[in-house]
Amino acid sequence: MPRDQITDRILGLFMEHRIWGLRDLKSRINQPEAYVREVLSDIAFMWKNGDFNGKWELKPEYKERDAGFQNTTTVAPEVAESDGDTPGPQDYDDIESFDAKQE
Repeated sequence: MPRDQITDRILGLFMEHRIWGLRDLKSRINQPEAYVREVLSDIAFMWKNGDFNGKWELKPEYKERDAGFQNTTTVAPEVAESDGDTPGPQDYDDIESFDAKQE
């Protein structure tokens, strides 16, 4: 995907949420992590400590360009790691229904 398209998609995601994890952005735009990180470094900064350590936030100069970025105050929900389509106990309300599915 061309760099300008990825940049536009990332900026669109920053209109939804103020803070994003790299893994979450990567999964939403479906591009290699190294490429996403490269584009991110141009338009965002990574928090090095505090509650958002390791998360990305748009640089102030981009926030000032569009009022849509200033209204976002939430942190993007994290994507859960998936090990395939095999359901785990957390996928069922109780362990009995999980055991029944396994039989």
